[in-house]
Amino acid sequence: FTGAPIARAPFARRLGFHWNEPLAEILPSDIATVTEEDVAKVQAVAQSLVSRSMLARAHGSALSARSISDFVRFNRVEGMALGAGFRRQWAGSWTAALRARYGYDDERLKGRAAIGVALRNVEIGAFAEREYLDAGDFSEGSSLKNSLAAQEFGSDYTDPYEARRAGVSLSTSALGVRWDLEAGVVRHLPLSVHASSAHGHFEPTIPAWEIEGPELALRSSRSFSLGGGDLRWQGTLRAADLKAGVSDAGVRDSRFVRGTALLRYTRDRPTQLLRLSAFGAAAGSSDELPPQSLIYLGGPVSGPGYPYHGLRAERAVALHAEYGFHVAFPSLPLARYGKSPGSARLLPYVHAIGIARPSSASVASGGFYPSLGIALEFFFDLIRIETARGLRSDAGRWTFSIDLGEAFRAVF
Repeated sequence: FTGAPIARAPFARRLGFHWNEPLAEILPSDIATVTEEDVAKVQAVAQSLVSRSMLARAHGSALSARSISDFVRFNRVEGMALGAGFRRQWAGSWTAALRARYGYDDERLKGRAAIGVALRNVEIGAFAEREYLDAGDFSEGSSLKNSLAAQEFGSDYTDPYEARRAGVSLSTSALGVRWDLEAGVVRHLPLSVHASSAHGHFEPTIPAWEIEGPELALRSSRSFSLGGGDLRWQGTLRAADLKAGVSDAGVRDSRFVRGTALLRYTRDRPTQLLRLSAFGAAAGSSDELPPQSLIYLGGPVSGPGYPYHGLRAERAVALHAEYGFHVAFPSLPLARYGKSPGSARLLPYVHAIGIARPSSASVASGGFYPSLGIALEFFFDLIRIETARGLRSDAGRWTFSIDLGEAFRAVF
């Protein structure tokens, strides 16, 4: 972190350098160079060491978590919740995992237990869980930010409902695509607010239906390079045949199918950054869709410039494009470690949402909902500050957000 920074020169400048002789002829005679045979030997030794290390840990146990929020979090349903996870692997192919969390305000224990075995290119397992799921398809920020905002200001950007599930799973890879299939029985239950915040008050939770019946879920994902950037695909298809309790209508069959697709492209250069994303979702039912199966958009990620989950519908698309470049920014001293970069990344962006067949709980009707915004990422891209304006007069407004940078949200 001290001294002049080392950076790659622009591509046009690098083209101006011409090398007329091999690098080996320029080096002093007392400096030896490696051959392809030497590289092959090192690769063989490294592969052997890695294999031994993996086998040595095959019988090990470890504390596990998907993110730091699995250990501690705060929300309007659970209040302060503490948890932990445990993972055990043995015989080289068997794995068992246990995750648990307890909320001090709702006084309930949640968790998941799973066991699986890897057979060549296929993983087979069984699971049982009781968990609070979010009705939204997007995480509207880091769990750290959400916990702090919920505890201090009564602002909780999650719409949870309880899910009790048990079933079997199968995972495999084919043609470069990761496939995950789950089949089992599920029961959904509504939740209520139990916690209180230091300031303000919480909004009520969504009126989830009580659902019970068989469910089938298929997920796919793939990541590959394209045009000097990273292209990622995620898709989910879920089908259920269940019974739902509906106020005065009694109990009736409710078969529904829900599918989502997310395509993200990122091209990061030393001085430029391009992020593109496209999201599409549709849900259909033989009767009426349960509230927890609708498409929820609106918030810092899924719909900047519009109310949190204010756009609810059975059909929806969301498009996002942002372009980042460096601007001058104060450098912060880091004691003996040097100082932070004297620049930040400015990212103007455009966002657009389209919804069809909106729910009665939606704040707006069907149609097109564009927005414009600008973000600033600084301090090693750890902090992101942004503001946006929704351009539709019936639902758009100014929004402001401060959170961790995109690369750090999954950790916290």
